[in-house]
Amino acid sequence: MYPPQRDRPDKHTSRTAWENSWADDIEHFFDRHRRLEDYARPVDLLPRRIIQSFSSQDSLLQLDKETREICQLQTELAQAVVQKFVHDDFEQKWKNLGSERQAELILEGIYRASCAAAWLETKRGLCPDITLRSLASNHGEGYLRMLRSILPDTPPSAVISISQPIHVPHRIIDHILGLTKKEMQDTGLSLCIRSFRLKRAYFLTMALWNILLSFVSGNAIASIIDMANPSFRLQYGEQEEYATTKNVGVRTRHDQSKMFKEVMGKTEYRRIKSDYTQLRKEQVRACWRKCQTEDWKNGIPRPHRVVCGKTSLEDESEAAAPTKLTDATQEDCIPQPDPGFKRSPALLHQLSFLQQPPYVDYTVSD
Repeated sequence: MYPPQRDRPDKHTSRTAWENSWADDIEHFFDRHRRLEDYARPVDLLPRRIIQSFSSQDSLLQLDKETREICQLQTELAQAVVQKFVHDDFEQKWKNLGSERQAELILEGIYRASCAAAWLETKRGLCPDITLRSLASNHGEGYLRMLRSILPDTPPSAVISISQPIHVPHRIIDHILGLTKKEMQDTGLSLCIRSFRLKRAYFLTMALWNILLSFVSGNAIASIIDMANPSFRLQYGEQEEYATTKNVGVRTRHDQSKMFKEVMGKTEYRRIKSDYTQLRKEQVRACWRKCQTEDWKNGIPRPHRVVCGKTSLEDESEAAAPTKLTDATQEDCIPQPDPGFKRSPALLHQLSFLQQPPYVDYTVSD
């Protein structure tokens, strides 16, 4: 779909060679002289079962979480860009740097964005417009053009608030991640494409942010992506508290700038012992007070009332201990009622316990 993954020079020790490796692959793959029909779309390549997995409840919750984060990230970037353009004469200062210094800052920003999360660099193939050659083109005008592209259509004096991710247009990417009207009616396909677009927006926004911060202060900002490596961010003086599990991270920023304030930020964990042998983690999503008062009905992208209080199990594949009742035996144990028989509320309540995984022996509170 996009440049295949391959071994590249070490970005920590051979940054220029690493960047040239990416730029060469991107320019070769996204050849502007190729016909759009020659580019395969992910929905044409991925197995159907993978596409359908995007419509699961857990996948949808993850997409909603990423949407909130990218909206927050883009909102704060847009606010900073407007401030710099309107009050600090950033455009002229950027042009006065000279091509060599511009290239240094651009490469630094791309590098830091790639270090923000282990998986983030792999999504760089969705961003053919984020290369040193592209952003440094025309004496740095390429970077200024990309900054303008993430600004919402609001007056400079207006309060900027982005509620839907801004997707920077690109002719080839828009074709690859495009769907027909009929395909858009397929929930799995539309959510699959939404995931790809969010990954592109993540890397693109992170790169633009870090280039700007490299110019302003020489320091990179820590990503709000929960998979980011804490050691990288602490290297730049970030003070964060982590309560993480394998796939879910909860963060509280202690930053004077209040750059990131995660509204939907509280997750409680319960350790559940099943069949005396396997420990399993149950995740219960909950809200902070601010979420309950401000975001309960109008959350981004969905009201948080459809998320808060929901439970799910982590590491289902690893916690494969046999349960007391399987799906097959449930049907045998709970046959359909005889015609005309109406189950009482009390009976239905008791039956619900047999249909509600996991079948716990007891709970252990940390």
